[in-house]
Amino acid sequence: MSNFTSFILGIASSLFASYILYVLGLFRKIIPPKFRKSFDKEFKNQKKALKSIRRDARNSNTLRVVAMKGDTFSSPGDAGELHDLLLDGPTKQKYLISSPNNPYVVQRGKELKNNNLKMGIENSIGCFKEVANTNLNIELREHNEILRFRLIIFDNSLYLSFQSSDTPGRLSPMQRYSKSSSGYSALEAYFEDLWKIYK
Repeated sequence: MSNFTSFILGIASSLFASYILYVLGLFRKIIPPKFRKSFDKEFKNQKKALKSIRRDARNSNTLRVVAMKGDTFSSPGDAGELHDLLLDGPTKQKYLISSPNNPYVVQRGKELKNNNLKMGIENSIGCFKEVANTNLNIELREHNEILRFRLIIFDNSLYLSFQSSDTPGRLSPMQRYSKSSSGYSALEAYFEDLWKIYK
């Protein structure tokens, strides 16, 4: 086979591959959104997601969290699986943690059979404030929302875990959404709206 023929075949196969990718892209666009998977990965629980979370944290300048207690970040003990990020994570960090006086705390405590949930929130807030006193890049605000999920948001990804009636968020499945997904856009906007409300 001549060099010219090989050259022509190479161009033809490249064009064909480009056409196939284009058609697949069009096909993805015509699939109704409710049938598309917005998240790109699901983990059995938070522990299984830790490696991925830390990798995304290294590549992010910001960290934003919405949670009931937030002790995954605030607690220096076993519960604080991501305490290292609070101390040495992304430069700018914002935490929205439930107020201990949030009426939903009582309901959630009953669901989890945890009579110490309010005290746990108070301890967590104390830990956040202690670190924030020495690191001005950490901001803490308290909310009074009914939360059925937790959010961990980085520059290019976010992690979402749901709270069932009898399971803490850290033991529930956790989904990862990339920045390009509609899920990321909606949940990031949700965070920013709450952040403005609870000044």
